[in-house]
Amino acid sequence: MTILSNLKPLIQQAHKSKLGRKAKPQPIFISKKTEVEYYKALLSISHLCQKGVKDDIEPMLAFNMGDSIEIHIGDGIFSSVKNALGNLKQKITNSIDLIAAQLATQIVLKQKKASDKQIVEMLQKSTGLDFTGLMRDEDLQDAVDSAIAANVSLIQSIPKQYLDKVEAAVLDGIQTGKRSDEIKKSILDIGHSTDSRAKLIAVDQLGKINGRLAQIRQQKLGITHYTWSTSHDERVRHSHRLRDGLIFAWNDPPPDGHPGIPIRCRCVPIPYTAHLFDKDAKTPEQAMAVRKGIKTLIEQQNDDLLGWLNKNQISKIANSLMSDKNIQALAEEYNLTLPEQVALRHYTGNGYGNLNSMLNGLINEGDPLYSELVAASKVLSSALDRLPNHIGAVVRRTRLPAELLAKHEIGDTVEYNAFTSATYGDGDVFDFYPHRLVIHSKTAKNVNFISEYKDQEYEVIFNRPKRFRVKDRREFPNGVVEIELWEIDE
Repeated sequence: MTILSNLKPLIQQAHKSKLGRKAKPQPIFISKKTEVEYYKALLSISHLCQKGVKDDIEPMLAFNMGDSIEIHIGDGIFSSVKNALGNLKQKITNSIDLIAAQLATQIVLKQKKASDKQIVEMLQKSTGLDFTGLMRDEDLQDAVDSAIAANVSLIQSIPKQYLDKVEAAVLDGIQTGKRSDEIKKSILDIGHSTDSRAKLIAVDQLGKINGRLAQIRQQKLGITHYTWSTSHDERVRHSHRLRDGLIFAWNDPPPDGHPGIPIRCRCVPIPYTAHLFDKDAKTPEQAMAVRKGIKTLIEQQNDDLLGWLNKNQISKIANSLMSDKNIQALAEEYNLTLPEQVALRHYTGNGYGNLNSMLNGLINEGDPLYSELVAASKVLSSALDRLPNHIGAVVRRTRLPAELLAKHEIGDTVEYNAFTSATYGDGDVFDFYPHRLVIHSKTAKNVNFISEYKDQEYEVIFNRPKRFRVKDRREFPNGVVEIELWEIDE
């Protein structure tokens, strides 16, 4: 039995009788103060290494080499520099070894304290009870020791990796006859990448420490599940965005781990405690069962794209779109879901082929792709419905089959069952096609902002099905047939 299980009747009574607003469970965040402190400490180690190279190694290069490209290994520079680098490595390594364990311990314990404080405050706001005395340090000791050991190793790796790279750059430069200023430039670049690595270690490790300690603490208390919560910004990876709001069991992690565990993951777990505080609330298992039976729009749309695209393609396109702030600003304005954005991008690339083949009857029911393409067409159609109308003349260059061309006589009404693309603006894209359709649009959608060929094709798309009336038809000496179409109000 866990602590909260043993105290469940007391907790539920306290929660029920607590006056005022009952706080909802909150994520257990990393301590930003501790993250900044760790980053500054790691950055100072990086700068210590860079200063050592600047003071001990670079003067040797300038004195012995200057701008010469005639230096040879036999001139003695190679062995002198190698010895100096060896001495510098020993000096800095000894210095860092003295502080690595102390720094790692300090950072891990500070995050542990911050994590425990948040859990206590969350429980107290929900029940009015103080659980501080029940938070035993020994419950976390193995995880704390493991985190300290991992971070000691990472701290020690900063000077080692930096100096190993500098040694390789310097000795290679001497052997290949590079000038001293070229070697110094390489050293400077290595310093910049080491500074960036210091930032990565601080951010990544605080997330891992927080995630692991929060998991163990919650499990020891009796909190068996959590709700995945992202940072809700454009940097969230696609696979994690799909987990936002879903309930997970601590003893059954996703493939890449719980929140905070994957590299650079800024997601957090919100403890699922409803059933602990309210006897009438759903257990996490019940909540998960309900959730599995009701897919969100985004979940359903992601499923609907499969077949037209595979999971890797969806993830790759989604990540590309999420990294474009201009696209995301317009997507938010138009209320486009991420799967709808993926559908638009893929269609404007090479995704139109199979989709329109199915809609034109070339891929029929019974074909393995048919049902997948029908589902995908609904996602694209939904995306187009959200976009504003483009009103005015647009041009479509194409090659109509003879039987379809025959239906485009003046006065005829034609219906296009597939999605129909055209171009706006002055350019006549795809002018190598013999049939030029000038379409007077009322409801075409401008997709240039998200197109695979942005500012090249200036594409608009008509949702399907769409009917047009043929107003004019002209044939030119060069063989081009120009047909003027007016969109019919539905």
